[in-house]
Amino acid sequence: MIVFAAHTGAGFIAQKNRDRHFKLLKTALKEGVRVYLKMQCLQEAISQILSVLENDSLTNAGHGGNLTETGKRENEAGLSFTKSIGEVKARGHGAASGLNNILNPVQVAKKIADEQSRGKDKHGRIPPILISGRGAEEFAKNNNISYREDLPIAEKALKIFKKYSKIIKRSSNDSSEPPAKIQKFCDTVGSVGMKIEKIDSKEDFLSDTVAASSSGGFTVKRNGRVGSAAHLGAGFWSQEDSCATCSGCGEELMIHSTARLACSEKFLFDSHSIASNFPSSNNSGLELGFLKLLNDGRGAVELQYLHTTSDFMIGYVVFDSSLNDLNTASYNCHHSENPRVGSSQYSSFRFSS
Repeated sequence: MIVFAAHTGAGFIAQKNRDRHFKLLKTALKEGVRVYLKMQCLQEAISQILSVLENDSLTNAGHGGNLTETGKRENEAGLSFTKSIGEVKARGHGAASGLNNILNPVQVAKKIADEQSRGKDKHGRIPPILISGRGAEEFAKNNNISYREDLPIAEKALKIFKKYSKIIKRSSNDSSEPPAKIQKFCDTVGSVGMKIEKIDSKEDFLSDTVAASSSGGFTVKRNGRVGSAAHLGAGFWSQEDSCATCSGCGEELMIHSTARLACSEKFLFDSHSIASNFPSSNNSGLELGFLKLLNDGRGAVELQYLHTTSDFMIGYVVFDSSLNDLNTASYNCHHSENPRVGSSQYSSFRFSS
């Protein structure tokens, strides 16, 4: 059994845009299934799902990623995987940040994770997990990942930048102007994937897992800022029995290593646990959402998601590698609305093989 899930970010989603989010999630998941059936590789499938989300200006990632305080594009992404090769577990983690000329940052992160999983190179160098800025773009070009110096900036991203940069400039120059309150647009996109199969002559079920995140960061962020989407354990994490991808206030996610914490056996999905595990710092408030897949070890996969923001949209698909027609798979989307922003809203689904 194979399960893919994706989200378009924890935050506010206008009523008029919800159908677009649903359609985009379904399109991305269907493309992920197509790639998996062709290549039989979870990393390829999950990175393709995120590439579809990055290509749409509706999201704060890739083409639609937010701009920095000086109007620069500095996108980021990360990917982590754990898979079985015989009786050996292979693990890979990769991330890239400060990308301006790369449409699909997740493809850079995937390639870094692939190389990192192989261990030291022929010169004895330990491969990096995170590469940033010019080095990341050179790495992309050297690995034939699409690179364009004339990559256009999305109209939505420019509109948001112009609006909030004017507010900041006006309040900075006029002491009578109320302090600027920036809507952060913390809608990092993410995807998780899991494949489970029964071990011969045993009751246990092994799983391969992948988690990935991609983001443009919050509105008019500082130049050079690296957020949670490129931070292993904060925005994305995979291990043998679970994987998670997170969205929200990146600094909070990094402080608490939210994605890794979500995969911990000790983590409980209740309001008390959320408050104790995520004590807010520097008055930044608790803004988070995460999507998780868990192998229960008995042939079932549980999809869990939680958010403290007003909205969180997710999509998922469950299928078998013997699937012949993409359209026969069931693609499901859900909009979770939180009437009490700041409190936790939790849901889960269980799929049996």
